[in-house]
Amino acid sequence: MAENEKPKWEGVKKSQRESTIRGLGLEQNVVEKFIVNLSLDELIKLSVSDDKEEKYIKNGTTILAALTKNSLILMADSRSQRVSGDFSTSNFVDTTNKIHQLGQYFFEIAGVSHFREIDIYYLVSINFDTTLSLKSNSEKLQKIIFDVLTSYYNNLTTLELDYFHQSIPTWGMLQIFIGGYEQKTNNTPSFTQLEFKIQNEESFYSVTIGNNYTIRFEKGQTGLIDGGAHENIDKLLKNGYNKDNLTIDNLKYLISVEADANDTIGHDYNYVIIKRDSFKLGSSYEVKLP
Repeated sequence: MAENEKPKWEGVKKSQRESTIRGLGLEQNVVEKFIVNLSLDELIKLSVSDDKEEKYIKNGTTILAALTKNSLILMADSRSQRVSGDFSTSNFVDTTNKIHQLGQYFFEIAGVSHFREIDIYYLVSINFDTTLSLKSNSEKLQKIIFDVLTSYYNNLTTLELDYFHQSIPTWGMLQIFIGGYEQKTNNTPSFTQLEFKIQNEESFYSVTIGNNYTIRFEKGQTGLIDGGAHENIDKLLKNGYNKDNLTIDNLKYLISVEADANDTIGHDYNYVIIKRDSFKLGSSYEVKLP
């Protein structure tokens, strides 16, 4: 090609064309209308804008919910993977707090918690009603989040869908754990899981509701629920690891088992210990205030 000759799309494979567009962060449906008349240098200039707001999704996470004889513990690793809005680049942040309060309850999220302008943490916080039971709140949140995710998903372009499917975790799209002592039932320890997936039926993808449930634990009951990325934790538990001794140190060890095998999971973590009349927040790293 001569020095001043501009590249054309003729003869360029579709995969190469899409790779170029994706790498520059450009919208395919806009670019293809006039890209045949632009050089690569001109394309690069087109892709850079001083007032362009960068949007991210966050990905990954291991979340744990442990019921002991006198408390309910929620723990999550604190690594988040931030993927650019066009899905072309990503980076890790290792001090992301994933434990949030809802009155007497707390919640944590695994999976894609931010979809450009959509913040699932914010959606849960503003729609959770502390005057309702945990089960009623779960049903309410399920409908709201399902509608929001479906609308977002249905408005992605074909190219965005391709890279979105590659970005979501293999275990699902989004999981939410909510736990606490329910005042309406004599301070019974209660827990709910909300799960949303991408379902593929004969190459037709859609947002679906996964295994959603609410539990009111019986007196003296103990147990462990893991969510998000937990394949290696499950292997450990199946091999006889004592899951009845549910201390912070033991839960920390379970997080580290998953982190050792999965680079989207961090060794640092946040947790909350919830009791009937109090709670304690903690983390493995120092939280620096602005």
